Amino acid sequence: MVVPFFAALAMVAGAMVHTARRAGVGASMAGALALWLAVTAGLARAGVFRHFDALPPRVMVAAMTCTVALVAFSRGASGRRFVAAASLVGITALQCFRVPVEMALHALYTRDLVPVQMTWSGRNLDVLVGLTAPVVALAFHRGVVGRRGLAAWHLASLAMLVNIVATAAMSFPGPLRRFHEGVSAAVVAEAPFVWLPALLVPVAAASHLVALREIRRAA
Repeated sequence: MVVPFFAALAMVAGAMVHTARRAGVGASMAGALALWLAVTAGLARAGVFRHFDALPPRVMVAAMTCTVALVAFSRGASGRRFVAAASLVGITALQCFRVPVEMALHALYTRDLVPVQMTWSGRNLDVLVGLTAPVVALAFHRGVVGRRGLAAWHLASLAMLVNIVATAAMSFPGPLRRFHEGVSAAVVAEAPFVWLPALLVPVAAASHLVALREIRRAA
């Protein structure tokens, strides 16, 4: 279960640092990523994210903080160079990292560490985004899919992401819990799996939002 998780993490971090180097901000991006991963892992080990009675849960605060930071970065001068270096094709193709994420979640489920509704055996269809991402990216690159088609894919993929985030929130222990059968989703408050809500989900969300903004701007 750890191998696909770290594979997804390596895909995201590697793509971000590589693109940042092309944009001339490679060192800054690598430093920011390393710092964020270290801080969130340290907070997880200290038990900060285990307090699910807070509203919103602290792990969701970390996710929202990272998402806002990524979107805000994309609007600055360095961020605009980063987005240009990534291109709509690259931003779309990056979503393939969601396949190993879903593999990791399924492996966690088989070990009774996450509930079934967070996997492809339950309410989570996110694996479809990861499987179709390289196909859609290639089709857009070759002109088979236009801007409207790409926008529709990003909107549908964002909706699937919102679905699993909401499902996870309703699977946390505490006042938000609505799925009471089976285990809770408390494992995401522990290192290293805290990096799922603290980095991987924000990268997926920010990528969709930035892509939609760029599509609208190009139109």
